[in-house]
Amino acid sequence: GGLSVGGTAEFHGSSFFYKLVTFVEKTVFKNDITLAGHILTGGQAPVAQALAAAGTPATGSDPVAVIATVDGNDNSGQLEVRVGENSTSGELVSVIFSKAYAKAPRVFLTPLNSETSQAKYFVESTTDGFKILVVDAQAAGTTLKFNYWVVQ
Repeated sequence: GGLSVGGTAEFHGSSFFYKLVTFVEKTVFKNDITLAGHILTGGQAPVAQALAAAGTPATGSDPVAVIATVDGNDNSGQLEVRVGENSTSGELVSVIFSKAYAKAPRVFLTPLNSETSQAKYFVESTTDGFKILVVDAQAAGTTLKFNYWVVQ
């Protein structure tokens, strides 16, 4: 059988759940949380867009396309941008969340390759997404790869 409670319920002792637990509404924890397993994030994928500082597609016999891709969700993932010709400083790539946050979240980035570790970059976030900006122009054909983690 099952248990259905139509109103407020209080538990004053330890409770154990041995199957999947799903919380449909917002959930508030008013004390420390210990996770003895991995943190798994889910949800729809955001959209990545190359911006002006990523340059323009190369022309000629061996063109370098400007590409921005994201593999993940609004909470975490991997972001990749390949730079074309005429790269500049400024806005390199944007990630547009599938669902906006209530206020601008904190975005943590880690570089995934040596090119990214050498780049000077910073992040600007809004409720709708975040942008990575570069201080210096990047060489055509450079691929910058990041892990990201987003929390409000």
